[in-house]
Amino acid sequence: MTFLNSSILWFLPVILLPIIIHLLSKRKARRVEFSSLRFLKVLEQNALKTFNIKQLILLILRTLIILLIILAFARPTIQQGAGFQLATRPQTLTVIAVDNTASMRSVFQKPESNQHLETLATLRDHQTDVWFLGLGDSVFARNAADIQPTWSAPVIQNIAGFVRRHLPVEDYARREIIVLSDGQLPYTLTDSLAPDWWRGVLHIPVESDRGITGLTLPERVFQPGDTYEIHAQIASNGEPFSDDPVELWINGNRINQVLLNTAGAVNTGLEMKGLVEGRQAQEGQLNLTTDANSYNDARYFVLQPGEKVRVGVLAPVRQPNIWQILSSALAQQAYHIELEMADVHHLDGLVLTGMNTLIWETSVKLSGHHLARMGRFVENGGQLIVIGAIDANLADALELPRTIETESNEYGFPVRMTPRGEQIFAGVPLKSSLENRRLIVKKRYLTDYDFRAGEDWLLYADDTPLVSMMPKGGGRLVWLNTSFAPDGTNWPILGVFPAMLVRMFHDALPELDVDGYNRVVRQNLLFPQDAQVGGDPLQVQLPNGQSQFIQADSLGRLIFPAAREPGFYRLFQGARQLASIAVNVEPEEAVPVAEIFINDFTDRFDVVLDEEQDMVEQVLAHRQGVPLWPWFLLFALLLFLIETFLARIPRGWRQQT
Repeated sequence: MTFLNSSILWFLPVILLPIIIHLLSKRKARRVEFSSLRFLKVLEQNALKTFNIKQLILLILRTLIILLIILAFARPTIQQGAGFQLATRPQTLTVIAVDNTASMRSVFQKPESNQHLETLATLRDHQTDVWFLGLGDSVFARNAADIQPTWSAPVIQNIAGFVRRHLPVEDYARREIIVLSDGQLPYTLTDSLAPDWWRGVLHIPVESDRGITGLTLPERVFQPGDTYEIHAQIASNGEPFSDDPVELWINGNRINQVLLNTAGAVNTGLEMKGLVEGRQAQEGQLNLTTDANSYNDARYFVLQPGEKVRVGVLAPVRQPNIWQILSSALAQQAYHIELEMADVHHLDGLVLTGMNTLIWETSVKLSGHHLARMGRFVENGGQLIVIGAIDANLADALELPRTIETESNEYGFPVRMTPRGEQIFAGVPLKSSLENRRLIVKKRYLTDYDFRAGEDWLLYADDTPLVSMMPKGGGRLVWLNTSFAPDGTNWPILGVFPAMLVRMFHDALPELDVDGYNRVVRQNLLFPQDAQVGGDPLQVQLPNGQSQFIQADSLGRLIFPAAREPGFYRLFQGARQLASIAVNVEPEEAVPVAEIFINDFTDRFDVVLDEEQDMVEQVLAHRQGVPLWPWFLLFALLLFLIETFLARIPRGWRQQT
């Protein structure tokens, strides 16, 4: 049995009031000798005995009446599972699960939220153990003030299991969970509570929110002078976008801006371009117009530029020397690409170690030894661009199709781009060159079998490959099916040729370590080990401007544990910045909450609390059990009637009969 209004039990000492009144009303009788009536003493003693029993019964009845009234106002209830056992400790466990994740940060800044928590804490006055649980950091606390907002998504995956690990839930006859949330929670959190827990929810209304929900970064290593594209996804749960600015900042400088105008749509994508300046890391920030929920209005990223790209050229010397001209053009455009012309008469001096790409015009004949070197170069991750005919030795060494026939067309063969080619050469005006017939290919080769082991980038009109790529080992082979001799094509002297080669070079470079330098909150940060041994101590500068010292662990790794807020985490040694890592909110938290999703969330609870009414009364009204207080009042009324009847009996009624 549980008393829902247990504070009334403090009035139990009032039941002593009838006893005190009875004791105070007793008077000591005077002795009077009256000889002629001394034979009436026996009758007098019998009357006194009857009177004492009556007074005792009245005293007991009056005490019980007061006791029953006090107990009735304490609202006794038989809780499910507790039976008629009188509770000597709280019989109800109530867990206030607070959604203190990133999407609720703006809510925590409002005084109403703290007031809701303090109100629910008063359930302790109703035979209830109340605990607060922060879902964003798994903090279990007695006081609501210990629950602070976080930047993370829910850490707990199973509330029932988490509570069971920390509290003896079996000691309670009733278990309740009250969730305060905007509805952006995984289903597993609340589904784990059924059917053992009574589930209530106070849904926090979601204001109009828009944010950057996703960011796609380039996959390949880039060089100074390169432009790169980033793709962002923007969403809103309210009004569509109307000339809302999105700004791109790189290393503290604003370099681009896009105005969003979606004409009714609440989800849109955008593309922005950045420019690599210098050899330092690209610390980028994408900013959306700040709204009431600013937690998802910014997105941070870090891109690490690659080292200098070494490209070897194995080609015959002809006039004009197109490769020498190309080398000068690339140097002027600051692509950070170094072309090395190989001496065709001393090929043993060609150093392939550290080289990214090797261009080979097959008119330069190679021995079996050098063909084997080419094969190992590709197997170890290099890119070999083969231009021209493929003889039997080359076909056997590199597993390429052998060319068997040469075809010529003095007007040039029609050429088209494939969808994959459009991706590789995006931004290069190659398509317009093909449409305007500025690119002329007069000579091509036919193979002894269909070359379909890889992917085609450029095709002739009859689907014969012009530029095709085939993966091999850790590297790849690219075949250009034409001759770079003057009678073969005008391709090398066109303005698009250097840009096309740069795209081929960069597409073959190792993939960017995007994941290592772009993390989300609660993840560990692993910094590269570029620190100078014996130099100044290492420290990590946090997004809020504070710094923390860091030391290598037993394995020599520089790990900063559990980033707690979004922004840039920069590793310094003294005044020299060594590296930086970008941290963002988790993707599921960055999504503005939709109304349909909120409805699905609230449907999983037994009752949705109304914050405009007394929430404690709402919880108490939904507690299952059999109320006993009406029976207590009825029994008190019955005793009052009995007491009234006995009190009206005259003192000498027995003698009169």
